[in-house]
Amino acid sequence: MTTAEINSTTTNVDVPSWFRALVVWRIATAVIVVAALAATALRRGIVLDGPVRWALLAALVGATIGTGIALRGTLQRVHLGRAAGFITDLLMAVVLGFLALNRMGMFTGIDAVAEAFNGSVGWIGI
Repeated sequence: MTTAEINSTTTNVDVPSWFRALVVWRIATAVIVVAALAATALRRGIVLDGPVRWALLAALVGATIGTGIALRGTLQRVHLGRAAGFITDLLMAVVLGFLALNRMGMFTGIDAVAEAFNGSVGWIGI
């Protein structure tokens, strides 16, 4: 068989079950990011003003583009889809993890430790 005879098209029979779950995940991620972008643009939920709002809008536009590339690439089964999906998933995990830690008061505890350290910094010189 020569390379010209190989058919590169795929059918639904070739699709493993994990691939369907991945496509559902990519669609859910895209819907969540677009909903967050719309809520921020329309000032629903948490109202932000000034540069923070514009920075969040720019980040969400970038995330929307990334999830679109990831979804399209995943459906076409190209490497770009896997890479874009990995990057958007990683960045979303970091940002959401940071927000969860902030909500739990983790950074307030770090501030308390820093204040205690600044009061005892003279002992380091000894």
